Amino acid sequence: MPQRTMTWQMDIASDESVWNQTHDIHPILNPLDDTSVRRVLERTRLGPAPRVLDVGCGLGGWVFKILESYPEATCVGVDMVESFIERARAEAADRGVGDRTDFRTGDALKDLPDERFDLVVCAGLSEAFGGLEPMLHHLRPYLKNDGRMIIGQGLWNHEPDEECLRILDVDRDTHMPFEQAVDMIACAGWAPVYGHKSTEQEWDDFIWACVEGLTRWALDDLRGAGEQQVPGVSTPGILLTMSSYRRAWLHGYRSALGYATFVLRPLPPQWIPLLFAGELAQQTWSAQGQASHEDS
Repeated sequence: MPQRTMTWQMDIASDESVWNQTHDIHPILNPLDDTSVRRVLERTRLGPAPRVLDVGCGLGGWVFKILESYPEATCVGVDMVESFIERARAEAADRGVGDRTDFRTGDALKDLPDERFDLVVCAGLSEAFGGLEPMLHHLRPYLKNDGRMIIGQGLWNHEPDEECLRILDVDRDTHMPFEQAVDMIACAGWAPVYGHKSTEQEWDDFIWACVEGLTRWALDDLRGAGEQQVPGVSTPGILLTMSSYRRAWLHGYRSALGYATFVLRPLPPQWIPLLFAGELAQQTWSAQGQASHEDS
């Protein structure tokens, strides 16, 4: 997921500014449409009254979708941005689900509840843990042995060029291809049981929602009631940010940057060494077979 780009690193172009304007247009702040979100949640196959933890919950998009899919669920959402938590609590109250949610301000690395959950969600946050594999290891103790995890992960659809890396302000190894991500998950001691790779249309809808939200902020809110006033923010400044955000996507990383959402099950610890060895062996055989094919 693009967090900031070299072309729109202005004071008003923080993620908070963009997400706050987008939530009512595209509630899941990841490139998935409603059908994909429902399919992912269906594949978790949770039992009655599941207990759920959303790490990096933002404005609560995943939490509210989970509560719709599992009416007896209760959810804890943790995010380090206090304004996100405040808005999530307010929305929970408006929806009449305040008694089924517990939104907390905290750091995903050190402030998670001392509890094991039926479902853990962590969408688009692996960089906060130092990568995909460290994230999986860090979150495993918060999941029941028969639980499920939903993760969202940025990917490369194809090898990025230097301009794409410059615009995203990332290294080439920040992301990996879809196939490599699945292999890494398996080698880390998990069984990936479902994976959804976001389509180009889902990505476009997500970015256009961000663009629409920023435009509405500039042309409606600031010139009207001024609900989202931030010191030093002006209509021209937000419009320039919106333009840079749009151009970075359309002319920088639209074809290269992808996103996948996986449903995972943890494997019994005693089986992981055997399965790890098997995964590595299969990857080695595949690589050797590919090399032989290319040499022939």
